[in-house]
Amino acid sequence: MIELLDKLLERGAMEGVWSALPTPFDQRGEVDEPALKALVRWQLSQGVRGVVAYGTTGEAPTLTHAEKERVTRATIEAAEGVPVMVGVGTNCTRTSVEMARQARAWGASAGLVVTPYYNKPTQEGLERHFSAVAEAVEGWPLTLYVVPGRAVISLDVEVAARLTERYPHIVAIKDASAEMVYGRALMRQTNASILSGDDPTLLPHALMGGEGAISVLSNLCPAEVSALWRAVKAGRLAEARALADLLEPLAEVLFIESNPTPLKAALAWRFSQEEVALGGEDRKALARLTPTVRLPLTPLSSQGEAALREAWERYLEARRALDQHLLSTH
Repeated sequence: MIELLDKLLERGAMEGVWSALPTPFDQRGEVDEPALKALVRWQLSQGVRGVVAYGTTGEAPTLTHAEKERVTRATIEAAEGVPVMVGVGTNCTRTSVEMARQARAWGASAGLVVTPYYNKPTQEGLERHFSAVAEAVEGWPLTLYVVPGRAVISLDVEVAARLTERYPHIVAIKDASAEMVYGRALMRQTNASILSGDDPTLLPHALMGGEGAISVLSNLCPAEVSALWRAVKAGRLAEARALADLLEPLAEVLFIESNPTPLKAALAWRFSQEEVALGGEDRKALARLTPTVRLPLTPLSSQGEAALREAWERYLEARRALDQHLLSTH
């Protein structure tokens, strides 16, 4: 554990694709631990760098404290030494501090701290909030999470620069703004790895110098998203563009309704139709994945389902064509 933390505290150690995991629920709406573990093992077999439990995609606001502990411990067990980041940020500073301390005690590799939602704090409030969390878990890797579409507010680059200078264990910022000028400013002015948090703009973000992604799409297509990242880093830009052309339409439709509703539906389709190269029990667990989300989220609407199915079929057809092209050129 100590060796892993030391590695994550190094500059650039957070690079690569991390999957923002959904929290699988069974037919009764309870956490499905076998399905979660199987999903983690499949993700890692497909080449992702690490996984993130109960962030936005993991439906963090609707999980109880006891469920977060179960999810953390199950994810760590399945990851077998691969880094596991967990969502510790809330819109209450005291609660965020307590969550960070708890997650560290449970054995999580790092914490994801979102800009406080609903309260709409000033930049001073944001700086003091993130400082309180950082000081409570000194030496434990933290990733700040900027997501204006959900939190209404953003984090000024100057504030981010002060925070990453003052607290070296703030090792990364997840930029879900989809604003390339903002993202580039973070890359230039902060002492942190800047990770894309917006799948449709993953390619331009990487080309600007982004060091990785915390991805929703990689849950569904982990090998392809990881291949896109590797292609950019290796300078194979034609291959990277071809993979982006394949993935971006699907990335966009995964947000046709509130995340993770479309993602959970697509995962349930994929694993009910396709066997994966995992042990028999894991295959069975993935095959029974449900699209269940917790209120106030609702199941995918009929219109949303039609659009998602159409995009998924187009993706499968395009992937077959791309596979043939790549085989003929390598």
